[in-house]
Amino acid sequence: MPLGDSLTVGENDLSYGGYRNLLGTLLANEGYIVDFVGSQQTRNSVIPDPDHEGHSGWSIPNIQRGIDSEGWLEIYQPDIILLHIGSNDIRHGKASLAPGNLSALLDDILIRLPEAHVIVAQVIPFSSGPTRGHLSYNDAIPDIAASRWPRVSMVDMQNILAHSDYVDSYHLHPSGYDKMARAWEEAILSALRTTE
Repeated sequence: MPLGDSLTVGENDLSYGGYRNLLGTLLANEGYIVDFVGSQQTRNSVIPDPDHEGHSGWSIPNIQRGIDSEGWLEIYQPDIILLHIGSNDIRHGKASLAPGNLSALLDDILIRLPEAHVIVAQVIPFSSGPTRGHLSYNDAIPDIAASRWPRVSMVDMQNILAHSDYVDSYHLHPSGYDKMARAWEEAILSALRTTE
């Protein structure tokens, strides 16, 4: 389950499918049969599996409320959750609350899905560079993930992009989404090796 905000949707170029486009191909090339799940579908004809749980503009508490009220986890029963969330919290001046909210969200997911693995991303910065909010939030994530190991792992996406990968202050060209896909692939393969 790709879970998060507009980067999970793949905003800027909905026809491309965001990071899910290349990620599905990369995992298939590794021999994995992948089914992206979620209540949302990006309106495109490019990728055969457009399902996700991305919600543009959403913060960590928005995701928490969606899980609580819509039952996505119970409906779709994902084995792995790809969680890139927190950028809107930072954008709206809520960075100081984000680590605690992330911890609560992860605990809720783990209770609802006792067999699932969550990969949580240190979020990408804005195109102008990381703010203090980005730095403080991302600095907190390793300890949050480590305290829930082995069911939660982390992927570092803080420094994977070039300025040319952005189309605006936050959203990406396909080149940027492809870099996210490669980071997710490495984290997924690592998680699968841990559980095998």
